[in-house]
Amino acid sequence: MSYSEILSFVQFIHYFTIIIFLTFNITNVLSIYEVGVDYHAFGTNFTETAFLTQYHISNVRSIVLVQLQGIADGGANFVTLDIWFGSEPGKITDEHWLATFPMSAQETTNLNQYAADVASIQSKIDDHPLHLNIALFWLGIADYKIGNLTEGFGSDYLNASEFTARIEKTTDCIITAISNIRCSDGTLLVQTVYLEAEVMIGAKPNQDWFISTHYPRFLNQITVAGFTPAIYFLVDAREE
Repeated sequence: MSYSEILSFVQFIHYFTIIIFLTFNITNVLSIYEVGVDYHAFGTNFTETAFLTQYHISNVRSIVLVQLQGIADGGANFVTLDIWFGSEPGKITDEHWLATFPMSAQETTNLNQYAADVASIQSKIDDHPLHLNIALFWLGIADYKIGNLTEGFGSDYLNASEFTARIEKTTDCIITAISNIRCSDGTLLVQTVYLEAEVMIGAKPNQDWFISTHYPRFLNQITVAGFTPAIYFLVDAREE
């Protein structure tokens, strides 16, 4: 074999190796990334059509089931349910977007039914299932940004021990609602649960206290249940 033939063969092997490497990496990238949507309301008027607190109402559930099927058929791999806690227990309100703090028995039942419904969905295009993520927000009486350790936290200025007890009860209710619910392929329905979905340490009052106080237990309990615990960071990129 001449020198030029050897050189051509070496170049061929080199380019072939590059092609295999790129193909391998592209395949890995495509297998890692999934597409999903935030989905917590069935209409454009979010305050009236947020569905978790209303999921026991049959026509609300029917609408959501139709929309979930459309989301799966459209190619989404998961939906993320945002839950805003902040309503006083026992309070009658038309603010359907605001869940009770701590999570009520009805809301726990609703979440369980919603999770089961998500798990029942398969794409009619390629049979892939939907998975579920859950992100938690804290407003109203659950708004830790209001107050301090001396005065208490939230709009009702709950003392720190009561505030923490309600966070823990809410965490436990969520775990109860979603535990052992599996998709048609046998995998756990819920992938990630976010304790706080807008973390900006140093930019929000009391957020360092909230995370350092509540995340360790949250981390342990969510992990033991088989899900991924997380917090979601938010960045203000404005230059001022």
